Amino acid sequence: MAYSKKETLVANPESDKCHCPICLEKVRNPKYLPCYHTFCEPCIQTYISSTAAHKENETLKSIECPVCRRCIDAPRCDISNEEWASELPQNKLILTMSVDPKQDENKYCMICKRQEKTVPAKHWCKACMEAICEDCKLLHRAVKSLQNHEILNFSNIKEVSSGVEVEEVCLLHQGKILDVFCHDHQKLCCSICHVKQHKICKNVDTVEDIALEIDRDSVQNIALKYIDLEKSLEEILLENLNKVAKLNTRKQEICMNTEEKVQEIKSLLDNAHAMWQKRFEQNHADSIGNIELASDELKRFSTTVHEARTMLQSVLKSGSSKQLFITNCKLQNQVSDHITRLKSLDIWNFSEDYKQHNSDFLSQISNAKEFEDVELSKLQSWALERILWSAQIFIDKDNVLQKRKTMSQKGMDEN
Repeated sequence: MAYSKKETLVANPESDKCHCPICLEKVRNPKYLPCYHTFCEPCIQTYISSTAAHKENETLKSIECPVCRRCIDAPRCDISNEEWASELPQNKLILTMSVDPKQDENKYCMICKRQEKTVPAKHWCKACMEAICEDCKLLHRAVKSLQNHEILNFSNIKEVSSGVEVEEVCLLHQGKILDVFCHDHQKLCCSICHVKQHKICKNVDTVEDIALEIDRDSVQNIALKYIDLEKSLEEILLENLNKVAKLNTRKQEICMNTEEKVQEIKSLLDNAHAMWQKRFEQNHADSIGNIELASDELKRFSTTVHEARTMLQSVLKSGSSKQLFITNCKLQNQVSDHITRLKSLDIWNFSEDYKQHNSDFLSQISNAKEFEDVELSKLQSWALERILWSAQIFIDKDNVLQKRKTMSQKGMDEN
């Protein structure tokens, strides 16, 4: 039976779960870096502890994101590695969308648990994002600041996991919510960002207004683009493995042929052969190393794409229109930033083959006192161009919603 692309978005429920790029397990207590890559808190704490270091002439410690290699500075000079990890913002969207009453942390009321009481949970508070019991539900009704919290019964898990919407906080201004979008810069902003950085921008809307006009089908098409991009990355990585195998085979063939000829005149050629072998091994190691370096970068980018696709698919199924717009914007910026880094790397010329034009080693040792080096042929890889072609929608950043809004306004003006 054939399946449409749309069906592939929900074909594998297990792939929709958000996994930690470090431990590869389902993410627990998710924390995210300023580049929006999300990890388990223990995993990112271990990573920070093992890699955080001061750069030359820098006072702040820094790390590189394990996925996209973006440099991340510590929030302050005196912070410990453990404090740094614990103070990273929690990915509340993942927490809310993965609510499961069967999980141990959701079986009992968290409010009572903090009072060293063990009371079974029957409800879920969307605002508090934790399980509560019947008494604590009544407490919400009694406390004025809690009265507007939406509380759902665990008996209907579909209601708990539908219409997910969390307030996305600004990473630059603590306590401020991302509630404005600048079309001119394709940036989500809080009120302070708006005043400081986008005050003179002419094309700025509130996220609430944009969410009313969001086209979920257009965002779904973007999710399909992520699938296409993932497939392209898989094909390129497989091709690179084949290139390595081919080069290894050709190297072995040439070395064996050379060894046979060397044996014929062993007494005269031992030293020249050893020197030739050393140079050839170094050139080969450089060739393979370049391909493996490119493959490593592609794997990291594949992780970014997979994480983005997984998040967008989850929000498409469970998130509100507002949440869908915010998440889609953040993910497109994340992918675009990673692509920009790939374009800046000078690693896309791959070795294709080795050629040995002259195997008359006796003549060579007589005339030049050394063997003629194996010729290395190089060819520019089209891997980066294929990625850029598959990811045009993320590079262009020509917002689909803005196009739709402009066309709509044009139609109104003509009428």
